[in-house]
Amino acid sequence: MTGVLRTAASLSLSGSLVIAAILLLRPLVRGRVSARWQYYVWLVALARLLMPAAPEGSLMGTLFREAPASPAVVESLPGPGPAESGTDLPASPALPGAESGPDLPDAAQWLATGWLAAALVLLVRKATAYQSYVRCLRAGGRAVDDPAVLDALAALGREAGVRRPVELLICPLAASPVLIGWVRPCIVLPSEDLTEEAFRCTVLHELTHCRRWDGAYKWLVQAAVCLHWFNPLVCLMAREIARDCELACDEAVVLALGEDGRRAYGDTLLRVLETGGKLSGVGASVTLCEDGKLLKERLEAIMKVKRQTKRTAALSLMLAGALLAGATAAGAYTGPAKKQTEPVINSGAKEDIKERVKSAVKEDAKSSANAQEAARAYELENLPRFGRAVAKLTRPEQLAWLETCYDDGYIAFFAQALSAVEDSEIIGAMAERAYQDKQISFFSILAGELDEEELESWLARAEDDRRTNFQMVLLDALDRDFEREALEKKLDQEQDAAYAAVGVTREGKDRYYKGELVNIFLDQQGKGYYVLDMNPDGKVNIKIVRDADDGAITGVAYLTAEEKARLFGSGEPDKDQDGGDDWDKDFDWDDGCEGDEIYAVELEKVEGGETVFLNTLQMKEGDQVRLDVAAERGECLSVGFVKPGKTGITCNTVTNYRQEDEELWASGTFTWGGNVEPGTYRLFVRAPEGDLQDVEGAVTICRADRTGRPEQ
Repeated sequence: MTGVLRTAASLSLSGSLVIAAILLLRPLVRGRVSARWQYYVWLVALARLLMPAAPEGSLMGTLFREAPASPAVVESLPGPGPAESGTDLPASPALPGAESGPDLPDAAQWLATGWLAAALVLLVRKATAYQSYVRCLRAGGRAVDDPAVLDALAALGREAGVRRPVELLICPLAASPVLIGWVRPCIVLPSEDLTEEAFRCTVLHELTHCRRWDGAYKWLVQAAVCLHWFNPLVCLMAREIARDCELACDEAVVLALGEDGRRAYGDTLLRVLETGGKLSGVGASVTLCEDGKLLKERLEAIMKVKRQTKRTAALSLMLAGALLAGATAAGAYTGPAKKQTEPVINSGAKEDIKERVKSAVKEDAKSSANAQEAARAYELENLPRFGRAVAKLTRPEQLAWLETCYDDGYIAFFAQALSAVEDSEIIGAMAERAYQDKQISFFSILAGELDEEELESWLARAEDDRRTNFQMVLLDALDRDFEREALEKKLDQEQDAAYAAVGVTREGKDRYYKGELVNIFLDQQGKGYYVLDMNPDGKVNIKIVRDADDGAITGVAYLTAEEKARLFGSGEPDKDQDGGDDWDKDFDWDDGCEGDEIYAVELEKVEGGETVFLNTLQMKEGDQVRLDVAAERGECLSVGFVKPGKTGITCNTVTNYRQEDEELWASGTFTWGGNVEPGTYRLFVRAPEGDLQDVEGAVTICRADRTGRPEQ
């Protein structure tokens, strides 16, 4: 059963217990407590029906708690990815996210959806009916503009303690005097042919409703009826509240009247039934009297009303406290209980997490069905299905999956596994590992689970270590946007200064070297990791030269033909120094090749800083790859490949900025080989600066062993 359905059922059951207690208590306290107490005590039941809050260990929390899944052995979980195991996975030309079969929601999800839909329909229907009722009254009535009548209304308002202006309307359609409207309260009378005493009694009754905000109270009742439409006790409660509302209002009005005044008030109630029209009120309206069956009880109660004594007040307070304590103890289901187990990780120990997890789960010899489901979803790369399965696992199993996803470099699956972990020490230890491994992508996900104090501590450490990329992630998590922007601007300035020191300058998004516009700009900052900018109007192709030991910039060199072929394959736009264009002179992609594999890219939105991983591909020496992806909206687009487990290092990647009045396009052609070793890679799309919208295109692979072309 889903969490939503569990919460709704627990609220309905605990609310029913409170309703039953009040109904059983009523015969015992009738005549001993005030009608006002009997009216407002229903708020305890309403609070229990509508508020999903409860102390730990409440009755409903225990009753509706999910049974924990049985533990599973680590050996049943998937091990290292194909890149580490050496398994040769065949590439599949399926669309991203494709799988062998549909993943349908379970029955509990359908029940939860049906319950919410029915509640919404009922609430909309009641609101619409009320609005129609109000419109009919206003359309069929006329406003009272007699100064004497309005002065009398104002005087009665002051007497009743109503501080808001109240309108007066005469509508023969109304079955009974009624109060409508919250912002602009209006009393509607069926007839203006009332004696002075009848007018006074009627208006005081409706003004008492106005002062007590009975209209809002009744809408609260209607919300409970809509949410718990399946519970007959809630409908019974709504009828009892409507009855007690009128009795409590009668009590408040007649307390200040003598015996003659009470008789006059009773006569007014009798005349209302004779003079009213046929337009009856709806569930949320506040009327004087429309129910003949209730009239006799109200007339008898009017003559018996008496002021509350101190003893009665004390009894009322004790009974209300007892009901409130019972409602609190009944509680509600508020989610899975937090497990009070000994932490797996000692903050002072340096033992590896995975070893601790293995030792914790090896006690069980059989894998649970949920663990098998998680493994299957992981194999199929079905993220929603994986998330649902992991949420049902035991804590050691969840931790094992956290390590597995980290080792395999699957960020999205890592985030799903992390969402099921609530142990702060585990999260802190994983953050430490990601920091030591310089895995900024994983660290950014973990930062979202840290509290403010922990984030501040990590920020101070990153500043001491001069890890600016980690600083920016932490400033983002702390919502310190101005500091992040200042740091990013500083880094850009430092990078531009380092480039300028070797003769590469920038104007806007254009780069220049020795006064000439750059066509291809390459900065290889690590093995397989490139900063690659392309400008089709450029004249020269250059690369930044870095020291092999410390990575410091030592100079600039022109790209050789071999280096361009290694980056782009023979389809690279080889521009000569005079601007000549020899695009695709060796390889005509328009003709295609035998067995082309085309992977469609269709993303509605990629948020700024987000990386979306698509297909997993097995790349071989000599494979030709063409990237051809565009974004309708956005400023910078990056498309390329990453090796599982090395998410911070990309290869064969194109990053491009939008030029004025031009489409944002990431396009390039590569030949697999050279310093980009064969193996398993994941295709990704990234939005380095701001959101991207409507990202579409394709990645085409022409295999080296089946091009269908004669060797050159």
